[in-house]
Amino acid sequence: MEKDIWQLIKPLHNSQVKMLNNNQMNFP
Repeated sequence: MEKDIWQLIKPLHNSQVKMLNNNQMNFP
């Protein structure tokens, strides 16, 4: 059950992490 939920959340989580990383890189 948890794994199924994670499979759904993981892509969203990864995209959010990418956005956060990009934002951090943009700010000094």
